[in-house]
Amino acid sequence: IEDGSGSDLWMIDLEQGTRSRITSDAKSDGSPVLSPDGRLVAFASDRSGVDDLYRKRTDGVGDEQVLLKSTLRKYPTDWSRRWISFTVFDAMRKQDLWTLEPDREARPYLQTEFSEQGGRLSPDERWMLYTSDEAGPNAIYIRPFPEVNGGKWRVSGASVGNAPRWRADGKEIFYADESGRIIAVPVTLGKRSRELGRPQVLFESGG
Repeated sequence: IEDGSGSDLWMIDLEQGTRSRITSDAKSDGSPVLSPDGRLVAFASDRSGVDDLYRKRTDGVGDEQVLLKSTLRKYPTDWSRRWISFTVFDAMRKQDLWTLEPDREARPYLQTEFSEQGGRLSPDERWMLYTSDEAGPNAIYIRPFPEVNGGKWRVSGASVGNAPRWRADGKEIFYADESGRIIAVPVTLGKRSRELGRPQVLFESGG
């Protein structure tokens, strides 16, 4: 929630309609992703001058813990069983995909001359789903993880693709096209193989 020149994280109870504050720093906190058990949240904050990665308990108790500090702006996009996926802004390479095991060293996953963003690991953590502008307009791609050079496949067909998400069982991929429609793509994943179905429109999102 934005408040003046900054923003803080809040948790909203969807059943009761109540909300509780998680962070209260004067700077901007944003891009929250929940841990698999929902007890922690990773987020980006510019409280040190550039967007670094932090984590905190979702009940708001205790202090924030630093996950990663560097000179480059970054924001988390996913928290799978073991990994936090995040995007790094680089003046030379635009946007890159990185991963981090909490309490361990961050490592680059995909660095090219194009912009890769929105990385999300499959439920079995064998595949990385992301957005790239390597062919012009944004499109959705999938690659093996952690071996980035094991192949690359376009998920979004001929259309523009943004904001990719996995279904909880890993058998379907969702994304938004240039008209704001939500598209679903059936997918069958093996250890090193994948089979993608035909993209189908689920519904209009209104923009």
